Amino acid sequence: QDEARRLAVEGAPHGLLVWAGGQTAGRGRMARAWQSPAGAGLWFSVVVRPSVAADRIGPLPLAAGAAVGSALDALAPGRIRLKWPNDVLLDGRKVAGILVEGQAVDGNIEHAVVGVGVNLARPPGGFEAEVSDSASAMADATGQPPRAARTLAAILGFLEDAYDELLAAGPAPARARWLA
Repeated sequence: QDEARRLAVEGAPHGLLVWAGGQTAGRGRMARAWQSPAGAGLWFSVVVRPSVAADRIGPLPLAAGAAVGSALDALAPGRIRLKWPNDVLLDGRKVAGILVEGQAVDGNIEHAVVGVGVNLARPPGGFEAEVSDSASAMADATGQPPRAARTLAAILGFLEDAYDELLAAGPAPARARWLA
């Protein structure tokens, strides 16, 4: 997320993808730590450049959450739910999170960075004690970790559709999709 944000500030184009095999400083909302050991998950950020008023793109975190939820639901049908505002749950336990950070200029969003973290497998030795009761991994539903590249491709497809819909139709469809 930090690298994608740095590149966005330097002028990186719309759609730039930064994909990490692991993270040493993963974080979520309110600077909460996100456990990101190499090989256990999928962590990526995408730069978007909507050039629209901030209120028009405000539901981007909801649209991104619904997109990630839809992609993961294809792997674990009926077991994925969303938790306000940015968590994706598998059987009631957090399996993914979304972090959207943006920069506005004169009331318009110059760029936003959509960060996504998905636990594909449980880390070696299990989740840290403070999250062990609330965290999950896609392998819990699928028997083995889904392939990172395929999961990334699926999420990006849903994310692109959600982003395009948000820009074309405004916030109402994004909110409705998230609630559904």
